[in-house]
Order: sequence, then C-alpha cells, then structure tokens
Amino acid sequence: MLKADQLTCAYGEDPILDRLSVQLNPGEVLVLIGPNGAGKTTLMRALSRLLKPTSGKVLLGEEDIWKQKPREVAQQLALAVQQEHRDWALTVEEAVSLGRSPYKGWTGRMVTDDHDIVESSMQQMGISLLRDREITSLSGGEWRRMILARALAQQPEILLLDEPTSGLDLKYQFEILTLVRDLAHTQQLTVALTLHDLNQAALYGDRIALISHREIVAIGKPEEVLTPEIIGEAYEVEVHVLRHPEFQTPLIVPIGKRASTS
Repeated sequence: MLKADQLTCAYGEDPILDRLSVQLNPGEVLVLIGPNGAGKTTLMRALSRLLKPTSGKVLLGEEDIWKQKPREVAQQLALAVQQEHRDWALTVEEAVSLGRSPYKGWTGRMVTDDHDIVESSMQQMGISLLRDREITSLSGGEWRRMILARALAQQPEILLLDEPTSGLDLKYQFEILTLVRDLAHTQQLTVALTLHDLNQAALYGDRIALISHREIVAIGKPEEVLTPEIIGEAYEVEVHVLRHPEFQTPLIVPIGKRASTS
C-alpha cells in the first residue's frame, strides 16, 4: 500500500499541494489528471521519495517512506519519469539492467536470475532487438519503452509512471497502457500514472483522481469524475460526455468554436 496523508509540498514558499490525501491500492490503476501545473508530477515525486513534503507524510506499507532506506524503497517501488538525462554511454541492455541495482550484493554483479529478469522486461516492452544499441541513438518512443523496461526490471510492488505515453505513436500508447493495466490486474501491482488524455484515462483507469487548486477535487470511478460539470470547473472548457461505443466508458468531446468559412 502507498498512501499520501495530509501532504503539503512546495518549491520555495509557494505550496504546490496543500494537505492532499490519497491511497493507492494493489491490483488497481489510479490515473492522475488535471490542468498543467496542478501538481501531478509533484505528487509523483513525493510518492516516490524524491521530494520531501513540508508537512504530512507518505506511507509505504505502514511506515513513513522517509524513515525507510532508499534501497528498501527501491525494492518495493519504481518510478518512470518523462524527462531523464539521455547522454549516458550505455547500451539498452545495460540501461535496463540498472533496474536490478537494488538487489545486487556487495560485489555489484548480476546473477543468472537478474539477467533473466532483464531479458523478460525487454521482451515485455518489445525492445529485445535493441539491446546493443546506444541509448543516445534511441527515438522518443524507443527511449520511453526502455525506461519502462528498466522500471519493470525492478520487479516493484508499486509502479509510478509520469506521462508514460508522452511522445509515443498511438500504437505504442495503447500497447503500454494495456500492458500496465494487465500487470496491475494479473499481478496485483499497485499502479499510478499521470495522463493528459482524458479519454485514455477513462479507458485504462480503475479510478481517476483530478488534481486542481493544490488538492484532489474529485476521485472515483471514471464515470464519477469525468462529468461535464467537474471537467468544466477544472479545465475551464465546455464538453459533452458521451459513451464509448465498445467499452461504455466516458468519451469526452470538447465543445469548440469553428472559424467561419465564409
């Protein structure tokens, strides 16, 4: 279990999140949505022990995450972020192997099981054939899949993904979201991810949390959160909410204004 309890986070004196509480559950995909600057990435950084809150706490299991050793946290939780340094002199396989770092002994060497886990992670993300490529040569989509493979190689109980579909073609967006949802449901993985696409959030989220004005203003099943009123208040836009023709999830259609053709 991962839980934020009355979490306040700030950069400098201005709070980004104010007394925010949320619990992540095993076997569930929680999608964080909200306008740009609402605090989605800040929450991810706090949940993963990268940003210490000014007040409140993050509980990993039953203990404050900041009272646990980084190695212990890394054996339970993996974070895949949108932006990382791309100038490392590593091959794809070497980069994915970094996911095994929390489990290495004093020699720092990988054993057979580690190699098998790295291989499985690359296969899951469809990058096995790229194993010998320098990561500096990867396209945006290939880079994203490599980062996710590294996170899977950690074999975490909790997987946090900050904008996992950013920069990907539609095919890989849906492949990754389907994979993540399957992992949550079949392996009882706890998953939280941030998305900008509300329709993808509706399709792949078991629950959705909408962050706005420093707090979670709505949380629940997609049909409970993605209403015209809630979306309009948070995003300052009018929308129609229809139903997906196959899955019956909310389908968001903005009410835009078309330029005159005359």
